[in-house]
Amino acid sequence: MSAGGDIPQLPTGSAALATALVGLGFMAASWFLVTRVLRPRLTRKVETPPLAYRASDLFLVIGIYLGAMILVGSIAGWLQGGGEPREFSPQTELSLAALVQVFSAIGLILLARALKASPAHFGLADRSPVVSFAWGGLMYLCCLPAIMGAGAAWTMALQGVGYKVQGQDVAQLVSHAQGTQRVVVFALSAVLIPFLEEFLFRGFLQNWLVKLRGPKVGILMTSLFFALLHGISPLGALWVVALAAGMMLQWTGSLWAAFGVHAVNNAVSTLLLFADPNLFPL
Repeated sequence: MSAGGDIPQLPTGSAALATALVGLGFMAASWFLVTRVLRPRLTRKVETPPLAYRASDLFLVIGIYLGAMILVGSIAGWLQGGGEPREFSPQTELSLAALVQVFSAIGLILLARALKASPAHFGLADRSPVVSFAWGGLMYLCCLPAIMGAGAAWTMALQGVGYKVQGQDVAQLVSHAQGTQRVVVFALSAVLIPFLEEFLFRGFLQNWLVKLRGPKVGILMTSLFFALLHGISPLGALWVVALAAGMMLQWTGSLWAAFGVHAVNNAVSTLLLFADPNLFPL
């Protein structure tokens, strides 16, 4: 999740070079923390059994996701009663976004049953999910400097070519939530949606690509696809978050570790947007 509204203009000229160097320094710090501090302490807890994925399955997954979007769009149209488009509350908008993931997950579960898959195929056979989730949270903290550095560098590059940088629509919805709406919004944005997205992208898609193309290509392609689906503006920061989640799944075999990265990222962003919609959370 990225910030809502227009993104503040970053420095230009020599100040931009200094910003880029600081960003690179942040990314180097994260690389050191991840490879030298965190990685040696992680072991692969769950072995993912081989699954007979076919090339056609990828197109089927895309079709399931698009079908879920069309179905939820139809539900939104029904809620509007066929009249003039009206604004939904933040919790309703996020509930509709969550429905896309729910219907996608149902479609994937049906596909998984057809492929005779088990929970272990998706990294869900972990006997200590809370511990794995905590490791994912630590991974996010180690990657936070890189997330900030990559986000600033990407934003600066986009502004340099004249691209109008804006936050994600979902972040704008979060920032507009008030009162008791915030409880529902937090549950959706920091818990339900991240878990369903991890099941779709890391549990199914990454494991499928890793089996076909190997860990490096599988993680890179899944992470890039995930970031692109969230928009061009937050691509830099979200690609780092996605890479962190992908590496945690690969290193531990647990989807709960990947979920920990994603959930903590969204929780931090959500709380920052609640505190001040004009802040620039990543």
